[in-house]
Amino acid sequence: MGNLEQLPEALDAFLRYLKEARNYSDHSIRAYRTDLNDFAKCAMENGKTRIEQVNKLLIRRYIVNLQREGKAASTVQRRVSAIRSLYAWLVRNDAAASNPAEHVRAPAARAKLPEFLDADETIALLNAPDSETPAGLRDRAILETLYSTGMRVGELCALNLDSLKPNMTVAARGKRKKERIAPLGKPAVKALQAYLRRRKDICKTIKEPEALFISRVGRRMTDRAVRYRINGCLKKAGIHKKVGPHTLRHSVATHMLNAGADLRVVQELLGHSSLSTTQIYTQVSTERLRGAYLDAHPRSRAPQNENGAG
Repeated sequence: MGNLEQLPEALDAFLRYLKEARNYSDHSIRAYRTDLNDFAKCAMENGKTRIEQVNKLLIRRYIVNLQREGKAASTVQRRVSAIRSLYAWLVRNDAAASNPAEHVRAPAARAKLPEFLDADETIALLNAPDSETPAGLRDRAILETLYSTGMRVGELCALNLDSLKPNMTVAARGKRKKERIAPLGKPAVKALQAYLRRRKDICKTIKEPEALFISRVGRRMTDRAVRYRINGCLKKAGIHKKVGPHTLRHSVATHMLNAGADLRVVQELLGHSSLSTTQIYTQVSTERLRGAYLDAHPRSRAPQNENGAG
């Protein structure tokens, strides 16, 4: 690992470790780099350039600066967590004597329930692409696959033709390159088959023939391209919520739990390593149940005369 003393070289070595040893995604690496570079900038502005110069006081000062800048509590928490992870790694590798962020508390973040589409909105979105064109068939297959499997957009873009299995499943490679098998519903299978019959008509020359979803220039679809196509479908469907590909992931989890699916089944489908991550969707279901109860139940509100009428 080398002799790490300066913060910048420590950050670079830590990011290499996350990528090469822990198989973190490019998206996660970018997030860690942004958060840690921001902290390093603050440290160096305070004359702290070496690993051992970082202490609890500096981290607390950094938290105050973030709050003054109006950063959300969740952002502050994430950045403190990144610092804690960095120093935990440095301690394990004998590059730091202790972890100065270990007992530093970040402000509590208010739990934000994920946005999701209701059943009618989901159907409208899935039906939005033009099934008469190759690109429309591809977009329909993308939407059906996302909703059927609950996979992340990055996982979808990484799919190859051989990711599709004969038993109506698809092999998705999730965070840290961990592979899981996700089932495909009949509408998704039908949409994929229709797309694959016209896939060669998307462009003149397919430059990445192994990729499942290709763009008009013959290359693998990118996250950004998928988001752009979904935004177009949302407008066509008349859906004005601020949503994206991840909303379909939230929607399938919420819809399944509302229909009585077991929480662990949803956890396995989404590829969550921890059940607590999946439990956020039970809060969505509970909030929806509470809203319906307050709207419809005749005894959900206090009576007009608290003392009762004789």
